[in-house]
Amino acid sequence: MQFAGSHILSVQQFERGDVEHIFDVADRMVPYAHRRRVTRVLDGAILGSMFFEPSTRTRVSFGSAFNLLGGEVRETTGFENSAIAKGESLYDTARVLSGYSDVIAMRHPAAGSVAEFAAASRVPV
Repeated sequence: MQFAGSHILSVQQFERGDVEHIFDVADRMVPYAHRRRVTRVLDGAILGSMFFEPSTRTRVSFGSAFNLLGGEVRETTGFENSAIAKGESLYDTARVLSGYSDVIAMRHPAAGSVAEFAAASRVPV
């Protein structure tokens, strides 16, 4: 699988070799996770963190990892005060908010919503 620029929406999209590659990269990232080494590989990159349902561990782990690699995180939660609450479509939200990020981490309670968002997004979801 070509990872750069690709949406990651389901574990079913991976073959065994893809998973082995992910674990290999994860093993090489351990020194950075434990702060024994420092990198700014994501310097200037922005993660859009969009969680449409309650999340603590998942939301924080994505943000923490992105920060440790030098990137910035823009969190969007509490959609009750957003255009979505006023009826803006998920498609329109994706078109606009993907313009502010280089990649988006997302959780949504409705089946198919992340794929719908990804279809409209200008950046990987």
